[in-house]
This record gives sequence, C-alpha cells and structure tokens, in this order.
Amino acid sequence: MKSSGVGTLQRVLFAALLGVLGCGLRADGALTVSMYLSSGELDPSLDSSPQHLQRQLSELGFSVEAAVDGQPTGSIYVIPAQNGASLYSSVEDMDALASFVAAGGLVVMLDAHASNAEAQKAVIAGALGYSGDWSLCKSFGCNSHHSNGAPSLNEHAEGFLAAAAWPSQLEDARITSVHTPCLHEDASAVSWPLYHILDDPDKVVAQAFGKVGSPGAVVWLGYSWKDGPQAGWGSMLREVIEGFASGRSAREAAAGLGLLPERLQAEQRGVLEGLVGSMRLELRRAAESLVNNETTALARLDARLAAVTAPRWSEAVEGSLSGLEVAQSEGLRRLSMSLNSALADAEATLQSSVRNEVARRRWSAPGSAADGRVLKGMELAVADALEALTALGDAALQGGGGVKSVEARIQSWWQSFPKAMAREREKRKQQAPAAEEQPAPSRPRRVAGINAAERIKQQHVSDNC
Repeated sequence: MKSSGVGTLQRVLFAALLGVLGCGLRADGALTVSMYLSSGELDPSLDSSPQHLQRQLSELGFSVEAAVDGQPTGSIYVIPAQNGASLYSSVEDMDALASFVAAGGLVVMLDAHASNAEAQKAVIAGALGYSGDWSLCKSFGCNSHHSNGAPSLNEHAEGFLAAAAWPSQLEDARITSVHTPCLHEDASAVSWPLYHILDDPDKVVAQAFGKVGSPGAVVWLGYSWKDGPQAGWGSMLREVIEGFASGRSAREAAAGLGLLPERLQAEQRGVLEGLVGSMRLELRRAAESLVNNETTALARLDARLAAVTAPRWSEAVEGSLSGLEVAQSEGLRRLSMSLNSALADAEATLQSSVRNEVARRRWSAPGSAADGRVLKGMELAVADALEALTALGDAALQGGGGVKSVEARIQSWWQSFPKAMAREREKRKQQAPAAEEQPAPSRPRRVAGINAAERIKQQHVSDNC
C-alpha cells in the first residue's frame, strides 16, 4: 500500500523535532556527556578528582564517554580539574573547541591546579572567540587550609537558565577556588555569576559565560571534586546540563533572533540603496527632461520674439528715417529762407548804394560821358554781383552743405565792395584828368542846357510823327 504524502511529511517533521529536542540522547534515553580524560593534562597520581566527577555524572543519570583525541562530541563537554604539567589551551585544538561552542555546545570546566585563573581565562576566551583582554579576572585562592562557608545562589543565575531548579546553597567542599567575577573587554561578551561565598557577590565559585549571537556557552565551576561527589554540587551540575540541553532549541532560536537585526539591517540597507538608486535615476531623467523642455521653450520664445520684433524694428527704423528727412527738410527750408532774406537785403543795399551814387553824379556833373560809363559799369557790376549771390544761394540749397563757406564768401564780397568802388573811381580819375580839371557849369547854364535838350527831344518826336 502506498503511503500518503501527508503521512510522510508528518514523520519527517517528527523526526526533526526529536533530533532537536533529543540531541545527545542515547537510545535508552540517557543524555550523553563527552568528558576529557587525557592522561597528559590529568595526573591521576596526584588525586582522583576526575574519577570522582565521572562517578557523579553517572550517578546523575548521564552517559559519560571519553573524548577521542581531545575532540568533544555530542552537545555537552566536561573538562575536569587540570592537575597535570600542561594546560588544556596549550596542548589541545582550541579551534575545534570554538567550533563546538559556536554550534551550540556546552563546555563545563573545572579550575586548574595552581593556575591563578590562567587556565580558566584561556579556555573561555578561546572557546567563545573573545577579542581583546580580560578587564577583571583574579583568583582569591581556595579553601584548602580554611573554610569559606557554604556558597549561596547569586541573583544573576536565573538570567542564564530561568527554568532551572537551582539549589539555594552548595557544600563548602575541598578544594573550592574563589575568583572575582571575570569580565572581558569584548563588547559581545556576556557572563552570569551563579554562586558566591560570604554573601559577597565579588567572590564567586561558579560563573557562566556566553557571547551575543552564539548559542553555545562555557560554565566554570570552582569545586575540583577532590572530596568526591556532593549532593548540592551534583544537583547544580545536573540543572546546568539538563537545562542547557533542553533549552538548546530555544537558544538557537534566540541566536537566530540575535542575528535577525543584522539581517534586517542588511536587507533594509539593500532596499534603501535600491530605492536611492531608483530615485537618483528618476531625478536624473526628470532633470534631463526639464532641461530639454526649457531649451525647447527658449528656442520657441526666441523665434516668437524674432517674428514679433523684426517688423517693429523695421517700423522704428523707417520712422527714424522719416523723422530725419522731415528734420532735414525743415532745416533746408529755414536755410533757404535765411539765404533769400540775406540776398534780398544785399540786393536792396546795392540798389540803394547805386541810386545814391547815380544821384550824386548827376548833381555833380550831369551829362558827362564818363559818368555814363561809370553808371553803366556799376549796373553791370551790380548785375554780376546779384548773379553771383544767386548762384551761391542755389549751390547751398542744392548741396545741403557748405552753408557757412557760402555765407562767408557773400560777407567777404560785401565787405570788399566799397574798396572795389574806390579803385574804380581812382581808375576813372586817371583816364580823364582833363575833364575833371574843367570847372563845373553854373546853374543858369545847366538850366539852359536842360531846356535845349527838351526842345531837341520834342522836335525829334514831331519829326517822327
């Protein structure tokens, strides 16, 4: 008949549960204890304390097996009092012991003979992997020559095994070593004093050590078992071994929980790094898109401004040119008016001067042929002067420039005109000196001459009719 899948799964889970809860159990139900019995570090010729401890463990119902080549097996490992010439840490493989503890094993060690706590410190630090030095761990000696009194339960014992039925007191058996509470500078090191003497918590005879994140532990006992099995010490030893063995799964779970924050922190760090990377990528994309949009918008704005401002610039330029043309026309018009006014004034002045000169000549020597030539010359000079002034004005109006030079030429000509007239009079005087020396006719003669001229003119008119 084929078995169902559910039944197979149930059997697998049940076997796993037995493996966890019954680790180190023999087929008959006895808990197996691995004990160090090397003859090199244990000298049976000095005392029989290792045999006393082995007999006590058997009486407590544990199955004791000798560790092969100093390598622990199972989940419980006991190291008796080291009374040989060498210490355990100097001759055995401490890496193997550290692996045993890291896997969840319990090491129960007794004190070494005349080691001044050096054997204890070396085994504990090596088994738990402490880093650094011991900040406090001093031996107060033992009770080989005096009594220390019955050790009492320390209040910190429940912190190590809360469910254990700890005996309230232990026997003041020989030989029991007394130490200070041993403290290590490793930040992950933890310890629990279990029993002390003389109501002094600083004088302990049993102490447990552990490490944060590790399911294993090391328990140091000050009694060497030289006086043989003891009821109180045996009860305490049974509670330590059974309590640790039964609570191994809980400690492993606690160790897993101790590692959980680190795992969660690593996962959170990974998630945070991924989130930050995604945010950076999105921000970079958004920034690039924003820059592209701004560039496009600026290009469009430049095009629109160019399209809008080009006609306006053209209109502004055209308006400016128109304004310049109007201003230039107005300036030319005013210049023309000024030149025309100047020409008119010059013409009037010339005509007035000519009339005055003609009248003076007529009154001074009427009918003189020289005067007629002078008058004719003056009329031609005036005509030439007017034509010259007109030509200069037209050139100024047409060219639009050189106005100051034209005005200067006109002013210069007008200023030199009296000198020219004086030279002309001097010239006439030289050509007709004789005529000027003749005396001027009297008034009756002038009147007779005028009357004779009028008669001749009337006769000439009548002849023509």
